[in-house]
Amino acid sequence: MVSKFVEVSVLDDEVSDMHTLMKEVVPLFPDTEKGRQAKKEFGERYVELEGQDSDEDSDEDEDEGKTKVDDAKLEMFKLLIDKKYDLFGLIYNGKKPNGAKVLEIYFTILMSMFEGMNGVESVEFAVGLMLELLTKHSAVGIDMQRLRFLMLMYNILPKGHETFGGLNHTIFMNIIEFAGERNLFEEMVPYLSSLDAWIAEWKMKDNAEAKAREVYFAVAKKMAAIKSKNADFLEYTFEWLRKFLQSESTDTLASGSDAAKSQLLEAIKMLAVEVVELPSIYEVDELLRIPVLAAAKAKDAAKSGVLVELIELFKTGTIKEFSAYYPKNKAFLDGECGLTEESLLKKFRVLTLASICENRTEIPIAEIKQALAIESGIEDVILNAIFFGVATGKIDELRQVFIVKSVLKRNFGKQDWAALDSSIEKWIQKIEVLKGMYVN
Repeated sequence: MVSKFVEVSVLDDEVSDMHTLMKEVVPLFPDTEKGRQAKKEFGERYVELEGQDSDEDSDEDEDEGKTKVDDAKLEMFKLLIDKKYDLFGLIYNGKKPNGAKVLEIYFTILMSMFEGMNGVESVEFAVGLMLELLTKHSAVGIDMQRLRFLMLMYNILPKGHETFGGLNHTIFMNIIEFAGERNLFEEMVPYLSSLDAWIAEWKMKDNAEAKAREVYFAVAKKMAAIKSKNADFLEYTFEWLRKFLQSESTDTLASGSDAAKSQLLEAIKMLAVEVVELPSIYEVDELLRIPVLAAAKAKDAAKSGVLVELIELFKTGTIKEFSAYYPKNKAFLDGECGLTEESLLKKFRVLTLASICENRTEIPIAEIKQALAIESGIEDVILNAIFFGVATGKIDELRQVFIVKSVLKRNFGKQDWAALDSSIEKWIQKIEVLKGMYVN
């Protein structure tokens, strides 16, 4: 199913029973006065709760009996996860050859107890305890195993109805944060293509859009941290930032909390960095149609507005416009955003080349040097333009001209649409003539 981390499965029932667990864990209590006392208290409470569970069939009032059993199930859960006894620590520190298997039994039993607890509040409480145990426990060296247990918990919780929608979101956010903190986020990447379907399946009834954005932004930040590890990851940060901004409301700028405004500014900063650093991004029309970006420019001229203005320059600006823009905003761009002049010039040189090549079949190298304000490196600029499809052509070394075959149309206006429409109409007419000739 799309809603599952498919490779994480529940253990078979025969190796997941409580008695198997108790046989493995109880001997692990330390043979000290404190350890013997803890073992005695734990054992007495365990027997008491197990007795309540076995009384289900003998209770005269069926509904009342079920409630008592459900309450006992939550109490048993709390006992097994109680920090005072720390069964996780006992198993982890026991150094038993089968310790990994016992941990699987332990966590599988705990998760199986979610079903049948008395109401969603009990499940939420139990899940909160489980998340704290898995993400905050001091055990080291088993981070991958802990991530798999978190994924297993996500698998087990019901999907597809509002009752557990918010809880599914909470678990997933904990998985993202844990994976990021423990340098395991690469393990999450294969699942991200299904994330929109998962979010829809959670059916969150409270603040659904805000929670979806929270997921998008968290994923974008974690992807940004690992994008240098794999060339296939390079555009993922950009895609998740764009998804976040497309879903962000313009109301955030006017009436959002300080945290929401701060997050939005951070997202726009990250987006600007991606636009500059990703060698394949030269067209930004789609980004500039995102409503919150236009609103951000109007509301926050000092920061968000500066970044939106930069993205706008990618649409129409040349080295000349950039040279007027950058000195005024250098402190913010370089100091806060890490956007150096040289990193920006690399892109603007290619874009300026596109602008001066429009509607021309060839252009002198000397003119290109003047427009780009450089004396050397022209070949590198042209090669970059050709590699990323901004322009196609070749340098005539003898004549010292760049022969233009095609070039990116940076600003596609009304006249361009009219010309395209006319061109298509002419092609249609030619095709009709050819069809007539073929029929005849």
